[in-house]
Amino acid sequence: MNSLPLVLRHERVELRLPSKPLRVLGIDLGTTNSTVAEIFWDLEASSPPLARCIEVEQPTSEGTYIHVLVLSVVAIHGGQVLVGEGAKRLRARGSELGLTQNTNIFYECKNDIGIRKTYHRAPVGFRSAAEISSQVIKFLYDAALADDATSPTRTVITVPASFQAPQR
Repeated sequence: MNSLPLVLRHERVELRLPSKPLRVLGIDLGTTNSTVAEIFWDLEASSPPLARCIEVEQPTSEGTYIHVLVLSVVAIHGGQVLVGEGAKRLRARGSELGLTQNTNIFYECKNDIGIRKTYHRAPVGFRSAAEISSQVIKFLYDAALADDATSPTRTVITVPASFQAPQR
């Protein structure tokens, strides 16, 4: 049994230590690249908390690409939504495949979050930077769940210091 107290008190603050293992996900939504990391902490274990970036499987037309970095690119092509490397590879062939920025291929959208810019030619669910960013975040979150079925206790998403209040 661990010798840590179940409750930590300091002045008016009381913190309860977890009664079960914790898995916390951290998602860094970047303008160019995004990533997901986890920290796993079990009070009963004698080992320190484990923190790591999660390798994400990214489907492409040539097969699966695996890396901890996921390009913040989203493409809609052939009835599929691709995020990351698969979308980047389609972007390179955009004119050949009939892909148009902010219609069916999206990149560098994060900085448009919180402003009233819309992508009016895009399908429903892809008409704002927040909706595009949510595709990337969901992709990373789903990859983290596929990596370890343990439900996260908490998930946090980074907010750039340069964001104004509406963007947060």
